[in-house]
Amino acid sequence: FFSTSKMSKHVLEMRTVVNETDLSRLAGKWFAFMRDLEKKTVAEVETSYEEMINEIDLFEFNLSQNGIRVQTAEHDVHKLKEQESVLGKEIAQGGGKIVALKDSLVQERQERKHQEEYDAIAATILQHHDRATLAKEVDSLQKDIAQEEQDKSRQDRMLEMRSKQFQLLLTTIEDLEEELVGEKDDAEDDAMQT
Repeated sequence: FFSTSKMSKHVLEMRTVVNETDLSRLAGKWFAFMRDLEKKTVAEVETSYEEMINEIDLFEFNLSQNGIRVQTAEHDVHKLKEQESVLGKEIAQGGGKIVALKDSLVQERQERKHQEEYDAIAATILQHHDRATLAKEVDSLQKDIAQEEQDKSRQDRMLEMRSKQFQLLLTTIEDLEEELVGEKDDAEDDAMQT
């Protein structure tokens, strides 16, 4: 598209060419009117004169319209410059908005990443029991451990008692064996003596 100065220059050049063409045509008619003035009758001259006056009026009208066109073109150029200024400001604001949106996008991505990390941590945490449940389980396990320790202690005492009883039994058996051997020896001695 044209810039405002190129466009207004182009429009003015086109309008000037049109005016030069109209001026050349009017000049040609004027010279023809003057050349044919002696050859025509008074009525033909008056008719040609009226046509010439109409052509001059038309040319003047076109010239006055050119002034209006120039004013309109200047007005259009002024409006286009205003629009260019407004568009420039809007583009600058749009650029600022783009930068702000890019910053916002980076921040939103960071927040999303953090949210995903938090969700992963929360999922891991939810796989485990809550503190109250864990405390109950720990208490229950501690009671079980205490009970097991009591049972072990009781069994250890019973084992120790049985071990002592067994030792006593063995000692008693040994004593009985010795007595039996002693009695057997005494019985053999008695039988030999008799």
